[in-house]
Amino acid sequence: MEPRAFIGVDLGGTLLKAVAATDDGVVLTRRAVPSRAWAGRADLLTQIATVIDGLRAEVAAGDATRHLAGVGLAVPGVVDAPAGRVEFTVALSPD
Repeated sequence: MEPRAFIGVDLGGTLLKAVAATDDGVVLTRRAVPSRAWAGRADLLTQIATVIDGLRAEVAAGDATRHLAGVGLAVPGVVDAPAGRVEFTVALSPD
């Protein structure tokens, strides 16, 4: 089986934190940047995608055979899991 990586993203009101790790929890790389939640949803989604892309590139640079097997997002607030959406989060200003 080829090696895998997983990315976890924690969206907070002030910081956006993310980590890439192996199946057994070994951290491959991590990032923490000021959250741009105040700038609106579209900007924040772009920021999250940029952070994920950066982690993917760092993982690939360290081991080109390792593939991304999943991404998880943690947000404070109300999540409608069956619908796959965040209903409300204090980490994001309303648009």
